[in-house]
Amino acid sequence: MTLIEVMQKLLEKERGKVICLEQLAFFASDKNVNKLLASIRHAAAVSCEGLHSWIMQRGGTTTNEVADLLDKVMDLPSWQAQFECLMQEEQEMVRMIEGLADENLSPDEIVFLRNQKSLHLENIQKYRALLG
Repeated sequence: MTLIEVMQKLLEKERGKVICLEQLAFFASDKNVNKLLASIRHAAAVSCEGLHSWIMQRGGTTTNEVADLLDKVMDLPSWQAQFECLMQEEQEMVRMIEGLADENLSPDEIVFLRNQKSLHLENIQKYRALLG
């Protein structure tokens, strides 16, 4: 997979996360859970913008593809299972970022991806806190 293809996959995953978290936040009966999911969703939307810009600056073309996360998560039987699934998605995105070689990236891209990785690691901690 090329660097731009990896970024496109990350963008698709972020888009899927935005849609999924919007639904989960809408149905959350606990106000604190709702706020937490909304904050993770907002961060994912900002990530989408950054990834889209990055792909375009590299001369790539983005697609309209969205990761098939909504049905996967919403079909799970409990909030716990849904949060565990979302946490696994975050972990997969961290692995994808870690798999990129720094020598193919500009200093700004390295900073961007390090920030993305940190954001995903923070989200993992948020899901762990929700799971208790």
